[in-house]
Amino acid sequence: MNELRRRDLPWRDYANCIGVDPEAFFPGSSPNLEKAAKKICSQCAVIDYCLNDAIKRGDSHGILGGLTGRERKREAKRRENQAESQARRNSYDQL
Repeated sequence: MNELRRRDLPWRDYANCIGVDPEAFFPGSSPNLEKAAKKICSQCAVIDYCLNDAIKRGDSHGILGGLTGRERKREAKRRENQAESQARRNSYDQL
């Protein structure tokens, strides 16, 4: 399973979180631990891939892609609204 996961998501090989205790990204209600996890993410070369993957899978827990579950939900909604607006603009352009 791990090997399959690596082949499907090769960007994970470049993530800053490799070798970090996964529990570090599930800080619960500790603002200091959340900040520490976000700092690891903020310095990661593949943060965008991670965020996109987390949003695509609908992950609602932990710090993934530099955002909490609540923040990812807002980002997903923002992206959805942006895509709908673009689709409307495209349909108007075809009139």
